[in-house]
Amino acid sequence: MRRQVRPFALAGIAVAGVLASGILGGTTNAINGWISPTYFITILHWQGVEDVWRASMAQGIFEGLLFGVFFSLVFTVATGIITRASCSFGFAFTHLLGVLGGAYVCWAFGGAAGVGLAILSPDFYCRTFMGFPASSDQCAVMPGSAVQSGVPSWVGSYPLWWAWLFSGPIGPGNSPSREMLNPAKYQTASTMLIPRRSLSYSAAVVAELCHSVNGCGMHLGILADTHDELARTRRAVALLRAEGAEALIHCGDLASPPIVEVLAALPSWFAFGNHDSDMVPHLVRAAAEFGVVCLGWSGVVELAGKRVGVAHGHMREDMRSVLATQPDYLLSGHSHIASDSVVAEVRRINPGALHRADEFTVALLEVEVGEIQFLRVPE
Repeated sequence: MRRQVRPFALAGIAVAGVLASGILGGTTNAINGWISPTYFITILHWQGVEDVWRASMAQGIFEGLLFGVFFSLVFTVATGIITRASCSFGFAFTHLLGVLGGAYVCWAFGGAAGVGLAILSPDFYCRTFMGFPASSDQCAVMPGSAVQSGVPSWVGSYPLWWAWLFSGPIGPGNSPSREMLNPAKYQTASTMLIPRRSLSYSAAVVAELCHSVNGCGMHLGILADTHDELARTRRAVALLRAEGAEALIHCGDLASPPIVEVLAALPSWFAFGNHDSDMVPHLVRAAAEFGVVCLGWSGVVELAGKRVGVAHGHMREDMRSVLATQPDYLLSGHSHIASDSVVAEVRRINPGALHRADEFTVALLEVEVGEIQFLRVPE
């Protein structure tokens, strides 16, 4: 008996496959964005996103639909070949739901495996995955960790759990945004901070800072992207001091408070980078403790009669905000590549990096005359 061909059933299952993939992507990303929004802020560079949870869900739906086209094509063609295009919509849809359920199981298993890895081997977890502190000690001291609240240590290593403690529950309608990472939230009387929208110091503050660096006639040491490479950062600062640096500016991605302590060897400023998102309150407190100036996400410092703008470089908004102040220099990092150029009459300097670079470098700038040296940091 010849089977009845059902092309409309196959067309219907093709559409259902695309929609099912969109549902899978949206629901899994909604849970991911609810549990760990800093993954999106730090790894995907969503620092300017106001509502991370909704944005993560939208991204999941979009990517799900996109990949769903490919999946649906494979599933529909395979179903058509196996059944000789004679299966009913209900039969194919039942199998589609089985595939969808299997995808959810695999996703949940992967998440559970990640949590288990964090519990069993936090050192490996922190060293291997980008966006986490480079040592288990730093994971352990984060608010919400076993040290501070008696809950399992993997909670402390999960990015932005501290944000829940400071700002209330994370969830639909209350997702952490970049404002939650504003250092002004953690400002103390002993901390000199620039609010994110205020990009320059008052004349009195500038005068005080200039006095601390010999009247602002000075050599400026520039670092970026140290990524918790503590020993290498110590060697870099020692090298800069030996070459005559009188002050330091770090262009972001410190990744741990001990780096701030190393900077305190000289009058110093730093801005946050994308890998500092989950360390904001700790870096701010370290700045207060060691007398280093935290610029927030970007800022401008006046030295030797020159306006020195600082931004990590991962957010165009920060770069544009600093450039709007018409600085003489714009110092940045992020690319891990040393560079020196002039764009629209602004000198742009990237000192290179002390982590994941072909050559580890810092820069020494003679602020008044503009002479610069790129110094190789020994292993």
